Amino acid sequence: MKRNLGSISQTTAAAPQIPEFNMESKEQRPRREEPSTSRTYPKICIFCEKTTAYKKGARTRDPLTQCVDLRADASIRKAAIAAGDSRIIGLASRDLVAAEAWYHDQCYRDYTRPDKACKYSDYDDEPDSYEVNYCNIESQAYDKLFEFIRLDLLISPRLVKMVDLRERLMIYMRSMGATEISESTKKHFRRKLEKEFGDLLQFEDLLNNNKLFVLPKNLSKVQLAREMVTLSQQLDNRDTPSKVKEIQQIGLYIRNAVLSNNIEMSWPPKPSELCESAVNLPPELDAFLCTISGDLSTPLGRTSYTG
Repeated sequence: MKRNLGSISQTTAAAPQIPEFNMESKEQRPRREEPSTSRTYPKICIFCEKTTAYKKGARTRDPLTQCVDLRADASIRKAAIAAGDSRIIGLASRDLVAAEAWYHDQCYRDYTRPDKACKYSDYDDEPDSYEVNYCNIESQAYDKLFEFIRLDLLISPRLVKMVDLRERLMIYMRSMGATEISESTKKHFRRKLEKEFGDLLQFEDLLNNNKLFVLPKNLSKVQLAREMVTLSQQLDNRDTPSKVKEIQQIGLYIRNAVLSNNIEMSWPPKPSELCESAVNLPPELDAFLCTISGDLSTPLGRTSYTG
């Protein structure tokens, strides 16, 4: 009898557990997962929920970045509330810095895009409509510039002046309604390019005149040499026209000085007005006549011409 009871108890203990069924619907009731007790979020992007992502327009991976900035925490929370994203709102209900949240830089920029260009502090008062409109215009203009660089400059690599790219950005902004370009836009221009393209673009002072050139990473040495030869020829050809232009500007300056010299003479002129001492020339014309006649010893700017 004891042997039978022991075998029955062993059989019952070894038998698989039968899942619970709902008697009314005759469906298996899913078991609840135990809540996570971890104090930090897993090392995946909170936006795309992936560990691996690639940068737009490039084959390089976009590494995960840990949220360590309170401004980033506030921007994510603000964007989630504005979009009504319940999942991100739930994640942002905790301090993302303390929870060690992770994200891809591109995912972060895409998610917080409406506010990414604004320069006002999260702790200051809300900006006025002009600031918000300027931020939106700047953001859209940068998108167009980035598209130009990806589809044009990186596909057909060549030397480009930094000022030309900045001027293109300003043209985009003016076409969208921006009346003035803020100094912060000009100041942070290079930083924006470096953050968007990383090592795909290089910035070099090729002429040692504090004027940068933008070099795509895929620009070959031969193409770079051709670009430098072309640039050198352009600088050589620019010398003669510039000198002619300077002479023309000096001529216009002297002409304006003569026209502004309001000295009235009687007609017919009196004998006293025909003396050398009575002839008064503008200092600009006097200096020009002395220089062109080779009389460099005479002080420039005298008011009478003695021949």
